[in-house]
Amino acid sequence: MEARGITVLELVVVVALIGVAAAFAAWRAVAWLPELRLDAAARQVVLDLRLTRGRAMAEQSPRRLSFSLADGSYRQQRRVNSDFVDEGPAIRLPPGIDTVACTAPGTAFTFAPRGTASTFGSLALRNAGGRERRVVVDIVGRVRVQ
Repeated sequence: MEARGITVLELVVVVALIGVAAAFAAWRAVAWLPELRLDAAARQVVLDLRLTRGRAMAEQSPRRLSFSLADGSYRQQRRVNSDFVDEGPAIRLPPGIDTVACTAPGTAFTFAPRGTASTFGSLALRNAGGRERRVVVDIVGRVRVQ
């Protein structure tokens, strides 16, 4: 007579193989985490810069994003008379991401009411592994990641 089905030994081997594969996948995911955080931080900064540019055009008033290199945060600011004032709380970058350098004057990217950049340059972000991404704002107001 021929038996049909699986044995306990076969079941244990399959479960062990699945466990090994899951452990390997988890180990690789942890290794990718700093890179994923760096990409997320760059996207976050790009979106906030584009939002600031859009607000400057919509409100027909200069607006800017001002970066603090010391603590890895930035603030949205709007122009009141001849000064810029903070609008809302400071925005922090994800854990393990540092702002390394900013070539914009005063570490702030300013957008004019027409959408062009009054102050422009690049912002360097670095993760714990030493990898960097640059967020670039050019004179016409385009924002991109390099």
